[in-house]
Amino acid sequence: MYAAPVGLRRHWQGLKHLIWVKRWGMRDGQSFEENIGYITNLEASATQFLQHIQQHWTIENRLHWVRDVCFEEDTTRPGSNAPVIWAILNCFLITIVRQLAFRTIP
Repeated sequence: MYAAPVGLRRHWQGLKHLIWVKRWGMRDGQSFEENIGYITNLEASATQFLQHIQQHWTIENRLHWVRDVCFEEDTTRPGSNAPVIWAILNCFLITIVRQLAFRTIP
C-alpha cells in the first residue's frame, strides 16, 4: 500500500492510497501470476484492505464466475425478457445448490 502521488490526487478528488496485490495460483492445470492495482479514498491498514479485497474475490469467484462461465450469462442476446428471466432462474438454482452444501457448481 502506498500513499497516492500528488499528481494523481489532482485527478481523483479524495484519493489517498494505491494498493498493489500480487495473486498467483492454478487455473486449468496451468500456473498463473497477476498484479492487480486498486485505488481508494479510505483510511485503513494494509491488513484491512486485504480483508476487503479477499471478500470481493470470494463473491466474484463463488457467484459471478459461476454465472458468467457456467451459465454463460454474458453471452445472452439483449432485446427480450429472456436474459433477465434466465438470470433470475440461475440465481435461484445457485441458491438451492449452495443450501444443499455443494461446494462447487460446475
